[in-house]
Amino acid sequence: ADVRTAAATAIAAAMAQFPDTVSSVLSTMLELFRASPDETLPPEFGVRDQEEYVLRTANRSGVAVAIGACVDSFGASKNELRTVFEFLVNDGMADFDDTVWEHCLNSALSLINAHGAAHIATLLPVLEKALNDKSGASKSSSSSSSSSSSWTAEEQAERTDRIREGAVVCLGTLARFLPESSPKRQQVAKQLIETLKTPSARVQQAVSQCLSPLIPSVAAHGEEFVKLLMQRLGRGP
Repeated sequence: ADVRTAAATAIAAAMAQFPDTVSSVLSTMLELFRASPDETLPPEFGVRDQEEYVLRTANRSGVAVAIGACVDSFGASKNELRTVFEFLVNDGMADFDDTVWEHCLNSALSLINAHGAAHIATLLPVLEKALNDKSGASKSSSSSSSSSSSWTAEEQAERTDRIREGAVVCLGTLARFLPESSPKRQQVAKQLIETLKTPSARVQQAVSQCLSPLIPSVAAHGEEFVKLLMQRLGRGP
C-alpha cells in the first residue's frame, strides 16, 4: 500500500509538471483498470493442472488511488473531468471488491471536493443518470469483475446497488455546492427520496445520511417532503 501511494503521488507530480500528458496518462490508467478483471483461468497443458482463480484487485486499487492523487490535474478540461468521473461511478463503484470500491468512492469524493463548485453542471448529470438507470446497472465498459453476459441476476442486482450507494454519497456531497436558493436542491432531495425504493439496506442508509443536511434548505417544501417520506415509511418500495 505504501508503494502504491508513493507511485500515485509520483504520477500526480508528473501530471502537474507536464499537463500535456494528462489525457494520455488518464487513458492508460483507465485501460489498466478495465484490463484487470478477477477471473478463473482454465487448465492448460504444461502451465496449470486445474482451474486457477486470479485476483487482480491490486491493479484496480492502484489505479483508483492514483486517480485520487491526480484530481487537481483534471479540472482544466470538462471532457477529461466527465470521463474520469463517469469511470469512477460506472466502473469503479460497480466493482465487487470492497477495497477497490472504497478507493474509487474516495477518489470520486476528492474529485467533487476539488472541482464541484466550478463544475457542478458537468458532474451532477453523471450521478442523476446513475440513479435514474432502470436497466439493472449503469452502462459501463468495465471488465473488472466479469462480462455483463455472465452475470447472474444476483450479481447484477449487487452491482446496481453498489453503483447507487456510491452515487448517493457523491450526490449528497456535490449538493453542498448548490446555492441555498437553487431549485436543484429540491430536485436532489426528491432524487434521494426516490432512491429509497432501492431494496438495499446499504443504499437506504447512504440516502438517510445524505438527505438530512439538505432538509433545512428545502424547508419551504417541508409538507411535500414529509408526505413523500411517510409514503415510503408506510408502503416501502
